[in-house]
Amino acid sequence: MRQTLKIFINMKYKSERIKFLFLAFLFGLISFFVIAHLLVIITLAPVRANVGDPPLGYKKIEFKSKSGRIIRGWFNNSSNKKGIIILLHGIRANRLAMLERANFLVKNGYSALLIDFQAHGESDGDLITIGIRESEDVRSAIHFVKEKDSRSKIGIIGSSLGGASALLADISKEIDFMIVESVFSTIDLAIRNRVAIRIAKPLALFTPLATYILKYEINIPESGLNPIDHIYKVKCPIFVISGREDLYTFESESLNMYHQAPTPKELWIVNKAGHVDLYAFSKAEYENRILSFIKNYMN
Repeated sequence: MRQTLKIFINMKYKSERIKFLFLAFLFGLISFFVIAHLLVIITLAPVRANVGDPPLGYKKIEFKSKSGRIIRGWFNNSSNKKGIIILLHGIRANRLAMLERANFLVKNGYSALLIDFQAHGESDGDLITIGIRESEDVRSAIHFVKEKDSRSKIGIIGSSLGGASALLADISKEIDFMIVESVFSTIDLAIRNRVAIRIAKPLALFTPLATYILKYEINIPESGLNPIDHIYKVKCPIFVISGREDLYTFESESLNMYHQAPTPKELWIVNKAGHVDLYAFSKAEYENRILSFIKNYMN
């Protein structure tokens, strides 16, 4: 009798333990999904901003993107006619992030177009798409510039999402050069690195699920959201720039991007710089290197 009771108690204990483990697993799985979904929602939420009146010499412009959104920005049309440079900001920023670069270029005789990507700044859009709709904005910006001056040479300077969108747009045949700063190589690494830094390293474990949810939310095309899969197709001179201490986009990613790019190409790894405004970080050297590159390949 005692033996039977002991067996019964053990079976009941094991049953309760299995039930507890199952519920714990189920709770963990649901929590895993909820956290991953929240990460995606935070990443894709639009960032509205009133950027104010245009600085002296700039005019307000707007055009309809191929994505269907109205894109707004500023244009400074230089009388020197050296060429037009389109400046593309990073994620959750706006045209103001590229204004100092634009001013430096204008002082050196170039026209400058600054835009807010869709779902950023003053442009329309209800969802940041990590390069899908933003690449359409790039294509439309080039079309806008060509309507202004069909014979003008065109260059692009894109920071982070801006550079990624330029690569994803596959527009290198339509421009004379491309400068990409701090551009992630793959969407998986971009998410993993940002989650680890902005939230917590353990949550980087949610990256595969977050990436899957992201692909569902923004309907990522088969061509993907990996700039490294597009850079080898570039048909114009390209300058790859990144910070040596960048934890959002590792130096190794930038080196891989550079090695995948066809010639002519240049590389600059900025010592001691993180994922920052590289122009502000090393202004004099930035101006010298950028002007030298532009003069070599645009003029």
